[in-house]
Amino acid sequence: KSAPTMITLEIEPSFLAIGPYHLACGMNNHVWFYDLGRSLNDSPLLLGDREYMSEIKEVSLSSEYCAVLCGGQIMLHPIESSNETTLNREPKIFPDEIRGMAESVITCLALTNDFLCFATDLGNIVHFSLE
Repeated sequence: KSAPTMITLEIEPSFLAIGPYHLACGMNNHVWFYDLGRSLNDSPLLLGDREYMSEIKEVSLSSEYCAVLCGGQIMLHPIESSNETTLNREPKIFPDEIRGMAESVITCLALTNDFLCFATDLGNIVHFSLE
């Protein structure tokens, strides 16, 4: 059994998200991203930070993507922009990416390595493939 790893932050985070290889923490409209490494012996590495358009309600991480719920919308973007598989992938804003849903307000989300799912204030559940 390995010893716990401690990451010293410059803020007192109000939310955390963990994925297979990354950790995100933040407050208000700001998120800091850490690479946790590929083995238990790797030390966490600060990848950078990002500001969003409004206060963040929820963050979810997959192995490659981050989904951030703020202002009733989701911004889906690669965690690491230098990663070859995600290098040319532009961020997507939901519900704008889906025809006929521009007036919807997103209330919650779930993210896996293959799918983004979210629910709206109009009672819709949307299931989106990341492929």
